[in-house]
Amino acid sequence: MIRRVIILILALVGLLLSVKLTQVYINANFVVGAPPSFCTINNVINCDGVAQSPYSMFIGIPLSLWGIFLYLFLIFLTFIDKISNIKIFNFMKACKNPMDYVFDFSLLAFFISIGLGALSYFVIHKICTLCCATYVVNGLIALTSGWGRNIFKSAKTGFEDLGEFLKDNFNKKLFAAAVVFFLIFVLLINQYEIFKPTRPDIQKAATPTILLVKGNTLGDENAKVVIHEYTDYMCPFCAVFNIQLHELVANVDNVKVIHHHFPLDKECNRLLTNDFHIGSCMASRFAIAAKKQGKFWEYSSLLFDNNDEIFTEDKLIELGKQAGLNVHQLKHDAYSKEVEEDLQKDIEQAIKMGLNATPVFEINGKLYQALPEYSQLEEIVLKNGGTLKKADYVHTHD
Repeated sequence: MIRRVIILILALVGLLLSVKLTQVYINANFVVGAPPSFCTINNVINCDGVAQSPYSMFIGIPLSLWGIFLYLFLIFLTFIDKISNIKIFNFMKACKNPMDYVFDFSLLAFFISIGLGALSYFVIHKICTLCCATYVVNGLIALTSGWGRNIFKSAKTGFEDLGEFLKDNFNKKLFAAAVVFFLIFVLLINQYEIFKPTRPDIQKAATPTILLVKGNTLGDENAKVVIHEYTDYMCPFCAVFNIQLHELVANVDNVKVIHHHFPLDKECNRLLTNDFHIGSCMASRFAIAAKKQGKFWEYSSLLFDNNDEIFTEDKLIELGKQAGLNVHQLKHDAYSKEVEEDLQKDIEQAIKMGLNATPVFEINGKLYQALPEYSQLEEIVLKNGGTLKKADYVHTHD
């Protein structure tokens, strides 16, 4: 009985972890403006990044939901011999060895966990701490249920009991119905793409058209509506906001966007005490250096479009080549005292404003600290004096 109680507790822990992982998956893939999950610490320890990868689903269903099914099933199997004593479940009398079933399935889940862990580390290059916790739970359930058992004998017992169960015609029909129901369920999930991400940044929107005035200013230089944006190049929400701002300037007159750097990286931001967006300070310095060559917005958009890995000097130089920059000058300027002073000026201004996250934007003195939907952003700008364009916008570059 003690073994059953331990397995029940472990399965309940796994169930709670899977529910939380499902919440992380939904926020990361569907909720525009949702804050990063508590287990998204930096670019490597990144639950959101794992949830947004194509490996977070199996046959169209999030792995977290498979986890919920698994732990509910393990709880059911743990007490299946007791449950079969209930009148409506008498047909399950053939299932007499619950610990063998739990051991078989939990061991299989643990082996799958090892594979997922390797995939996460070597392919995605991101680690989800909640996922790792479920891997440990799977291992502990397998260890608890399999203590003193032989793997092969346990598997043999499971198949023998299944064969005994299927001898009854009613059980055969019930089993066949369950299989058909599962197949239809999976087919419908995939047919309607219920769990396909809908957040714009997960849909990999194309790099926006650059509508440049000068330096770090975008739009109408003499505009009445002034948007000051504070962003981090490794922030996925900032990447979405960058696209929105370019769309806004393409659609609305009398608006100007001024970009400010607020990298959430302790290498240059005194507000940070732990590693978070490693490499974002360097990315900001290179972006400021790109401004000196008149290609700030082109380079910034490339940074946002390529922020799925930690920024290194080689990567930043390669992006400079793509933007048509003089990369020798870019590297020289990026490490100059002048660029460092410009970066620190933006950071100190953001800290004085009380900022501790990105993106944040200010419109005519009012601060907005969440990623809006594009329609909301446009509505705010129009209320502050922006006007919708009546003709196609003529692109100009300095």
